[in-house]
Amino acid sequence: MTSERSFSIDFFVAKAAAMIVAATPLWIATSPLWIAFVRRQRRLAVTQGLRSLMPVQIRTLARYAEAMMGTGEPQEVWDRVALRIDRFLATHRTSPRAWRVPMMILALEIAPIFTGRLPASWISRRSLRCFVITRLSTATGVWGRLAITRQLIRMAYYDDPVLQARIGYLPLECRSNPARGPRPTPKLSLPTESHARLVGANF
Repeated sequence: MTSERSFSIDFFVAKAAAMIVAATPLWIATSPLWIAFVRRQRRLAVTQGLRSLMPVQIRTLARYAEAMMGTGEPQEVWDRVALRIDRFLATHRTSPRAWRVPMMILALEIAPIFTGRLPASWISRRSLRCFVITRLSTATGVWGRLAITRQLIRMAYYDDPVLQARIGYLPLECRSNPARGPRPTPKLSLPTESHARLVGANF
């Protein structure tokens, strides 16, 4: 039986660098198209009321939310999850996550390519779910960095009032919190001779 080769961050970086270098002429040749695409995305973001992310990033987030949560909810649920992350980032414009998260989303879009799959927006639901389980279920290496997005997705998922009512989730601030008073000091009981012999103590 052959064992699966362990993940190597050096191999991953070298492979990514080689792909970027190989695609450099293509990027340069198609740069006018990419510039036009980004400008159009920014205009769409304004018309759609997005505050931090572009529509293509919202789509990527929604795809990964569905794959990571795996609860079988309709598409509108995952769209709301992505929109809530957009609103969250808008309140943290001075934080490093204001630029880190958008960059991470772009990395998530192309990440399946490095495993022989299509980009996240074009991949099938089953294949993306498989990618999430096999690659983004770790806390180490490059994949572990990308897996941090799962925390944002869970936060947005459970912070949606519509979903809270549907799944019966009650936020912490809405739960009954009995008055906290001084806790009584527990009474200490000395071990008996029989107990001491049982645990092997020298009593």
